[in-house]
Order: sequence, then C-alpha cells, then structure tokens
Amino acid sequence: MKVLLDTCSFLWLAAAPENLGPEAAAAIDRNDCELFLSDGSVWEICLKWQAGKISLPGPPRSWVETQRTTWRLTTLPIEQTHLYRVTELPA
Repeated sequence: MKVLLDTCSFLWLAAAPENLGPEAAAAIDRNDCELFLSDGSVWEICLKWQAGKISLPGPPRSWVETQRTTWRLTTLPIEQTHLYRVTELPA
C-alpha cells in the first residue's frame, strides 16, 4: 500500500502520533505500507516554521530529514508540470 502523507499527517506522525485517526495509524503500521512525503509539504513546513506558526525541535533542514530517515519516507519531488497544473485547476 502506498500512502502520501499530507503536511499535518506527517507532523502528527513525527511529533504527536496520538493525533492520527485510527484508520490512518493502521494504514501507516501495515507491513506493506510505503510512505511518501511531498516536497510541497517540506516547503509548507519551512514557510510555517519561518513565520512562527509551528515550532520544531530544530530547524526544518535537520528535523525533517531526521524524520524522513526515521520513518523511511520516500520523497515526491515537485516538478514543473505540477506547478503549471495549478493554473489549470478550477477557481
């Protein structure tokens, strides 16, 4: 099973797993689960940390990478086609 963590789910998994719903926790705990984290979520975390909207035990560069390794997350890069697609979505 492949699971793409959104920003909030990633933060909860790493720092407050008790906030994950039972279905999300069960999916993440499956032996056949492959977890993904988008570069978009990393970007969002960096922006929120810089604006003081979230606190982390260290700067995002080190904290996110430590969590990525700990949870064996696969990176999903942002590609130009994703950026262009934003302009094609309905308002």
